Amino acid sequence: RWASLAAIATEVCEENRVMTSGTFREAVMVASRQQGVHVVPEENQKTLTHADRHWAVKIGGKDNHLISAW
Repeated sequence: RWASLAAIATEVCEENRVMTSGTFREAVMVASRQQGVHVVPEENQKTLTHADRHWAVKIGGKDNHLISAW
């Protein structure tokens, strides 16, 4: 199951005023290196919202919008 990085970031950063967009992106990058965590771009780029584009995390030269862990 995939979750939107924009949805997670909006909720986390609004509730935790200490977490900035930079610290959120760094946390996603660290998490992406863990076994079982996958961060990928949205395949259908036409469906991306402004928030999706804003909260994208660049990994490997690609903007990634979704995260999953299993």
